[in-house]
Amino acid sequence: MGVNLIAIIPNEKKRTQEELTTKFGCLDTEEGCIPFWKIFEWEGRNYASWYIRPRYVEPKRNHPRWEAIRLRLVEVMEYLEAREVYYGNDVVHATTPENAPPDVGFLMPPSLKKELLKPPDEDITPESLIW
Repeated sequence: MGVNLIAIIPNEKKRTQEELTTKFGCLDTEEGCIPFWKIFEWEGRNYASWYIRPRYVEPKRNHPRWEAIRLRLVEVMEYLEAREVYYGNDVVHATTPENAPPDVGFLMPPSLKKELLKPPDEDITPESLIW
């Protein structure tokens, strides 16, 4: 069993699902296009969740891999005009409220520390994010 990351970013710009999918793409399947980022509302606020996402990475332990993930997080934050990212793993958190276990409910992951969201070091960022 793998552990995938959960990254949720406030959608301050109020981008639509179509805008987000046009910008960041989707996974084409027989059932249709599954967006890489999915818009949802929770407690009166609008968010985007990294729906098709990589394995969980601890920022301080997997530096080159974290740089690739941070590159994408910073790009999405800028697009959504957000100032924070909620970051966790799918053992504890769900990607959206509709995917949360009914007996537990949806729990927002903790916010990443601001220093972990500084612009990525492009000298060590891998060319592409592989998962």
